[in-house]
Amino acid sequence: MSRIYVGSFVTVTSNSMGIGSLSTISADKKTVEVTYFHSINKQTSDWFSILDIKSVVLEHQSRCYYYDVEKDEWKMGRALRKLDDEYEVDFPDTYSRYISQKDLFVRCADSTTNPMEVLSILGQETSFFYQRRNSFLQMLIEQRAVAGGMTGLISSGIEILPHQVEVIRRVLEDPVPRYLLADEVGMGKTIEAGVILRQKLLDHPNHQAIILAPKYLLTQWEEELTQRCLIDQFPERIHFAGLESIDNKYNNIPDIIIVDEAHELARMAFSKDPVEQKQYDILKSICHSAKTLLLLSATPVLNNEWEFLSMLHILAPEQHRLEDIDAFRYKLDKRQEVGKSLLSFREETKPFLIQRRIGNFRILFSEDKLLLSLLDELEINLDSKYEEKRKELIRRIRIHISETYRLHRRMLRNRRDNATSLFQHHRGELSVMEEWDLDERTEELHLILDDYRIESWAAEREVWEDESAVTSPRLSIWRSFLEAVCTDENLLRDLVKIRKEQKLIEDMSEIFSKINLQYIVETPHFEGESEMLDRLLRVFAYPSEMGDKNQLLATMIQHTQTRAQQKKMSPQKIIVFTQHTRVCKQVTQFLKETFGDEAVGGYYMGLNREQIELVTTNFRDNSECQILVCDKTGEIGRNFQFADEMIHYDLPFAPNQLEQRIGRLDRIGRNKPFRISVLTGPDAEVNYQWGWHQFLKEGLNIYNDSISSLQFFIDAILPDVLRDLYIDGLPGLEKSIEGMRVKIHDEKVRIAEQQIIDEIDAHEQQANGFFDQLVLHESNPERIQQSLEPWVCEAMRFKKIEKEGRIIYKPAFGTLLPTQHLVALNEQMERPGCFDREIVIKNNNYKLFRLGDPFFDILSEYLRKDDRGQTYAFWRKVKSWTQDTDWLGFRLHYIVEGDLKPLLNLLEVRGLQVDSKVYQRLLDKFFEPTYVEVILDYQGNRVDDELEYLLARPYCDVEDGGTDTSIIKDRLKVIRDIFTTKQWQKVCDLISSQSRQYLNEDPKFIEKCRTKAEVAINHFNYLKVQVEMRKLFEGDSVTYDVFDEEQYEALVQGIKQPKVQLDSAGFIILSGRDLLKSVRRGGTTF
Repeated sequence: MSRIYVGSFVTVTSNSMGIGSLSTISADKKTVEVTYFHSINKQTSDWFSILDIKSVVLEHQSRCYYYDVEKDEWKMGRALRKLDDEYEVDFPDTYSRYISQKDLFVRCADSTTNPMEVLSILGQETSFFYQRRNSFLQMLIEQRAVAGGMTGLISSGIEILPHQVEVIRRVLEDPVPRYLLADEVGMGKTIEAGVILRQKLLDHPNHQAIILAPKYLLTQWEEELTQRCLIDQFPERIHFAGLESIDNKYNNIPDIIIVDEAHELARMAFSKDPVEQKQYDILKSICHSAKTLLLLSATPVLNNEWEFLSMLHILAPEQHRLEDIDAFRYKLDKRQEVGKSLLSFREETKPFLIQRRIGNFRILFSEDKLLLSLLDELEINLDSKYEEKRKELIRRIRIHISETYRLHRRMLRNRRDNATSLFQHHRGELSVMEEWDLDERTEELHLILDDYRIESWAAEREVWEDESAVTSPRLSIWRSFLEAVCTDENLLRDLVKIRKEQKLIEDMSEIFSKINLQYIVETPHFEGESEMLDRLLRVFAYPSEMGDKNQLLATMIQHTQTRAQQKKMSPQKIIVFTQHTRVCKQVTQFLKETFGDEAVGGYYMGLNREQIELVTTNFRDNSECQILVCDKTGEIGRNFQFADEMIHYDLPFAPNQLEQRIGRLDRIGRNKPFRISVLTGPDAEVNYQWGWHQFLKEGLNIYNDSISSLQFFIDAILPDVLRDLYIDGLPGLEKSIEGMRVKIHDEKVRIAEQQIIDEIDAHEQQANGFFDQLVLHESNPERIQQSLEPWVCEAMRFKKIEKEGRIIYKPAFGTLLPTQHLVALNEQMERPGCFDREIVIKNNNYKLFRLGDPFFDILSEYLRKDDRGQTYAFWRKVKSWTQDTDWLGFRLHYIVEGDLKPLLNLLEVRGLQVDSKVYQRLLDKFFEPTYVEVILDYQGNRVDDELEYLLARPYCDVEDGGTDTSIIKDRLKVIRDIFTTKQWQKVCDLISSQSRQYLNEDPKFIEKCRTKAEVAINHFNYLKVQVEMRKLFEGDSVTYDVFDEEQYEALVQGIKQPKVQLDSAGFIILSGRDLLKSVRRGGTTF
């Protein structure tokens, strides 16, 4: 331990009070008394064990206070360097001198600067600092206001999209952040979760997080969150784990848990496999204990009640019990009825139909007085002359029903149909390219397989006499043959050999399911089957004369690149999809031999996370790598929206699998059209590959429109489609196509009826206004930069390094930021940044200079702790005034924000601890923080417009061609010649109290507080009504959805009487004459 003695500056390791002064050492030298300096009017002392004491040296430029006994006055200065037990201190009025550290005081950590107190002892510094600090601080307050306190949002390198902002806002303003993010595929759930994660880690520096996802998605999660949400700024605080490998190792439950593909977890709740059941129980236990829980799933609730109930049980176990499946289905049926009415209840709906819906709603919601009053008002305004009023009421009613009666208040869903404008380029924009096989042998293979189908079906005709029968072992065998012939000749040959010899080939178990292979090996041959199998094998006896499927693929790729070259476009990024790993590897190798190793990458089962990251990153970033071949592991969860074309080497007999493929490119954020190409088999009458392609194209319309919401419906009807295909062949498939579009339309209506009540409205009036203000702020990055750099580069003396739009701010000799802050910034300062969001989105390694970025936040924190720039005094010559005209006065700036103290006091009485950041965001929502200016003359009177105009001009020193001169050092004599020390103190005290009184009594300020409080009261009353109506509608109690009236009353109190904090104060003299500069420094006149 360093030597300590009375007068030493010390810190106490057992508290966070910061620097104090050791004032007494006990006789036994075991305890010491430490005095903490809060202000010149407040010092406190306490005793501590000497073992907890650590001696410290003041950092260069530390603000310090000194009481001049001879002059009976306080002085302020900055400690420059230490020599023995003295510090060189630079004072505003007398330049530097050495003072014993026992006579110096330094503010402790919990102290706040009172600018008027500093001004009262003439401790102000040059206006140079004030001008730069004020500009930067106003920008910080504006950013906090427009972002609603969501600094994790504005500091993420993402495009600002309304539906994502609304999801993020709802979660971050909720004291119970447990949500199911249920946006449809491609809507950006990962980004929503990443921003929420970033905010929670910013809010709570000690929190840990874990992201649970299928193993094959972990690399993408880490990559996307690093690039877009900059999670590498939180080292060792975020962990990734596969859903498949979770176990009991989590002794310390992470504070934040994110579960992707949560339906995979939910499915295990009803599994008969004890291993899966145990996994579910472990995950459920972890999730129930988390402070923040986000479940991500695009799975629709319709036709999938078991899994959805399981997800809601993880979210809210008391409200959604697994054994209550019948009650859950009843809720869904009830909401289906509501959705049916709500679906045709829109602004453009004709008045006579609206009248019908009004009647329906009155029956459905007979206890909802608020809704009934809105319906009455709407009925009065159905006449066409009240069109605008009618539309407004319809919107309010829709929002009320959706927000009050949704399936679960913490389930947030956005549908693609409601966000079509966000998909600039989507499937169907370019026609599907269809390519026939070159291999003449495939025509004969399809003919033989058609004969095989007929004989196979005939051999078990009695099975299919039962119209409810949809599958059989022989159908499964024939389907396996079909999948193989549509994929790869070698695969079909091996499968036929297995069937003929009824002996398994080892590597086939990786391609086909265990049960299918069991059917192929164990099912007895039908009469004549062996001869048919021989016919198939004989087709492979001779090579193709026209070329095989791989050669066709290479030709297609070459044509694509040639077209791009002719149009002077960059080489196209092409993804080739095939179902099977073996085929993927074969195709990858062939294309590498054709185009070169550098041009082709393979993404298939068996690669580890590092290998997957390497191949996908190389495909995205390396212009030489133009082709990526994927098996089914590349079909789920990956984001390939940068690619130009996808080629379906084969077509899976599971349409949802094909939807997953297309969804890799058809996503929000796509900035160019993409082409779909399909290998469609032989140009022949009997072509099952073409027939299946036509079913997907004409029946399901999958190449033009997403079927993600239809996945369970399609799974349900698919067995019937395959039954028709097996019994009747291609004519059976054509028959299925005829009625499929009608069925899909009807199913989409049913889904819309179910989902419409659960959709969130990102364009609700308040949300819309918030979003518009945020976008407006982001549209002017130059203004943000211009507010930051004068403070950072000129005042704090950072060095700016700019190259090709990238900016790094580095400390230089004389940088004024204390060492402890520089150390905290050390790693972050190496990462280049930018002010323009669009540039950051396009460059993954850039950070965005906004609140929430460590550099910004540390500067902001220091700005509030350090009083440099908070006080100033200057003389301004007014050229239009006569020589004998003077005005003396003060300009003060207050930060006004919602006050958390009433709520914190209530919670303290209750003995509760809450996330105060959440409630501060709620306060910011209703009472955005503002920077308020008050100008008074030295007698405490308000000023007229002319004086306000003269004072509004920014400070500009006479040495820079302006008319202003800072009143510091020897020029402080100007103030001392006007006021005695006691008079000056009284003037400062008067201005301090009078300015606050003027602000509190200002009619505009009073009206603002009243209006803001009224908006909050209406909002909270509406929440109360929603809770009550939801309980009535549910028919049972909602255990966690309780409206805490006292808490919300405390928040309203903090809005009615907001926190008003003085931030800066300046004394200004306006005069018709110059302030003469005859100040001597070091013997030199300037």
